Amino acid sequence: MDGGSTPPISTKHMRRLEHSRRRCYIRQPSLTIAGRFGLSAIDALHVAAAEALGADELVTTERPGKSLLRVTLLPIISIQP
Repeated sequence: MDGGSTPPISTKHMRRLEHSRRRCYIRQPSLTIAGRFGLSAIDALHVAAAEALGADELVTTERPGKSLLRVTLLPIISIQP
């Protein structure tokens, strides 16, 4: 490596960088979703990730009546009776 070149980025560091970008990409939407629908942090992150990835629906084991099932951004399907 000569003095003027940038060292290559390892695959491990590229994965971390991509993960960090995706995490930041859904952070603000998840806060908005949590406030709008009264969701817990983890439920809001799941909805934000599903929406960011263009999911057709989100399948959950939440029971009917839970706040996650009030989300109107995409269909939320409960597999509970």
